[in-house]
Amino acid sequence: MQRPELSKPLQKYLELLDVDAGRLLESYARPIPEAFRVNTLKTNDKAVISALEGRGYVLKRIPWTQHGYAVEHGNDRLSTSLEATSGLIYIQGPVSMAVPEVLGPVCGESVLDMCAAPGSKSTQILQMLGGIRDSTCTGRVSLIRVLGSEGELVANEPSARARSLVHNLKNSGATNYRITNINGRSMYRKYSGRFDRVLIDAPCSGLGAVSKDWTIARDWKPVHSRRLAQIQAGLLYSGYRCLKPGGVLVYSTCTFTFEENEDVVRKLLKKYDARMMDIDLNELPHRGGITEWGGRKFPPELAKCIRIYPYDSGAEGFFIAKIMKPETAVE
Repeated sequence: MQRPELSKPLQKYLELLDVDAGRLLESYARPIPEAFRVNTLKTNDKAVISALEGRGYVLKRIPWTQHGYAVEHGNDRLSTSLEATSGLIYIQGPVSMAVPEVLGPVCGESVLDMCAAPGSKSTQILQMLGGIRDSTCTGRVSLIRVLGSEGELVANEPSARARSLVHNLKNSGATNYRITNINGRSMYRKYSGRFDRVLIDAPCSGLGAVSKDWTIARDWKPVHSRRLAQIQAGLLYSGYRCLKPGGVLVYSTCTFTFEENEDVVRKLLKKYDARMMDIDLNELPHRGGITEWGGRKFPPELAKCIRIYPYDSGAEGFFIAKIMKPETAVE
């Protein structure tokens, strides 16, 4: 089994974390399992699963997300299949699908996905907002209208990656969304107090997804995470200000450095009267957030954050924090 080369700073950093370095390296050397989500805006699970199993695919239900399946055996990669190219399914990492589940949008709500490209979580949010055969909505396939009763999504992406976002949202079959191209750190100026829910799947150092690109582990330096943390904190401040009182924000990364995760959340708790929320992930192994680092103790509520390591999930590594803006919050 081939293993990625770790930078010396990363080797030292791992010693500071409660991480099984040997198992982490082994997980890096394995590809992330191919998985997909059935797009219930266009079809249903039964039709898709029947078609794929009829072509020899062996599939396993992903327990922590709706409509998610892992491929245990298949003759071809699903990314080139008719189901994928026509938008009947969306190829997505297994753990990535957990993030919108934690956000928990429901019909009728307004949602902001601040760092939306390529659209994995945006398309999943749209399924949850409306157009699904679900008794919590209308009990039928809904007619989706822009800003309609099923809810709305603002999908923001300021980079050139917005092209992939546009394609994937169009391919989803939904219409209750808007695409914006704004620096996330300034979005509060236009959208202050606007949204019921905000997702910030922040740009990060990517140490939870090294199996996709081993240069991440080979080239990592502490300064990279410190620089990213400044951007991430700005995104989090802005996203929190975009929430309505009583609204919910989820901050996530696919990395595990303290600086990009708990410390960014700590800065928000210090700056605003934000409240941490518990996270319930069905059958997805995880650990609590770090509350002691570098000989210092940090707010105990950071333990409500969760860390998912690649060797626990068998797929990607993630950090997720769920935050509420109190009803009494004042800017």
